[in-house]
Amino acid sequence: NVTADNKPKMIQVIENGGIPLYILATMGSTDTFTIDDIKKIKESAEAIQKTYKLKPIYIHADSAMGGFYGFFNNYDFEENPLAFEPNVKNALQYVQDKMQYMSLADSVCFDFHKLGQTPYASSILIIKNHTDLQLMDIEQDDTPYLGNRSYGSYHTGYTLECSRAGSA
Repeated sequence: NVTADNKPKMIQVIENGGIPLYILATMGSTDTFTIDDIKKIKESAEAIQKTYKLKPIYIHADSAMGGFYGFFNNYDFEENPLAFEPNVKNALQYVQDKMQYMSLADSVCFDFHKLGQTPYASSILIIKNHTDLQLMDIEQDDTPYLGNRSYGSYHTGYTLECSRAGSA
């Protein structure tokens, strides 16, 4: 996960001659349900961009697991119309405090098989700026780790997944 202040790592990259290209924010990890503070991440990225005169640093919100809790962003916890028990209400409110800023990301993903109880292949990647999709137009030789799988030829030109094949 990304710490609340990721500036030192980005500065280190710049001082070593690199350019921070993107930040991957976790919006609810599968094992520990870690949720990164995407608002602070965005603020740090913008400060770095301004200081070092960089192009915008791309932020992806991996909301495959936790993104569905974004449906509670407009929930009235004071009124509590669904009558959640206090411990559930408190947990949802904590998550809402983080999820409400997911729109600051340049892209988000949702895996409906995780909390939606649907087939694995029903996932989605949403990108704010459609031209950013061109960044994924890469050659097979540049992605050997995505090469041949046990289910035949597998390349990013056919699918965006980096997990198991859709036929699994």
